[in-house]
Amino acid sequence: PDHPEAGISVFRPDAPDFELVVLRPEGAVLHFALSREAIVLCTDGEVDIRGVVTRTTLRRGESAYVTADEGTLEFAGSGRVFLATANTASG
Repeated sequence: PDHPEAGISVFRPDAPDFELVVLRPEGAVLHFALSREAIVLCTDGEVDIRGVVTRTTLRRGESAYVTADEGTLEFAGSGRVFLATANTASG
């Protein structure tokens, strides 16, 4: 995986239309630039997610659909979320 910053792991399998991002804020604020729609799933703890348009908090077992107009997302809190989107490296 790629690690664009501490707490973020980006997996880009051979499938050109899929990318999986694992975010673990653990007290820090992480940033991830979103260029396409995504689904975010919280698997541990509680994570606040803030985009250009909206803000939400996900707890373990909760998920959210995120539209591309949210731009760069901020993740804060203590937990782990998985973000599934189209592979940004494929254009």
